[in-house]
Amino acid sequence: MDNQKKDNQNLAEALYFAGRHGRLEAVRYLLDHGADMYFEGFFGGTAAHWACIEGHDAVVKMLIQRGMNPDLRDPTFDANLAGLAEEGGHLALRDWILKN
Repeated sequence: MDNQKKDNQNLAEALYFAGRHGRLEAVRYLLDHGADMYFEGFFGGTAAHWACIEGHDAVVKMLIQRGMNPDLRDPTFDANLAGLAEEGGHLALRDWILKN
C-alpha cells in the first residue's frame, strides 16, 4: 500500500472511531482533511451508523449535512440511520433524520 492510500485509510478509520464515540470536533477536522465518511468499521457500519445508535446527535447531523446518505443501510443489520437511531432509543434524532 502506498503512503497516500495508507494516509487515506488512517483518516477514514479515525473518522469512524471519532463518530462512533461522539467526538464532534475530531469528526469536523477529519472531514475537512478528506476522511471517507463511508468507511465501514465494525459490523460494516459507518461513523454515522454508530453515531445514530449511540445518540451522538451533533455528529449525525454534521455527517448528513456534509453529504452522508441517511438511507444507506449497514450490511449486517440492514438498517438505515433513522432505524438505528430508533433502535438506540433516540427518537428525536430519528425524527430529525426523517425530516432532513
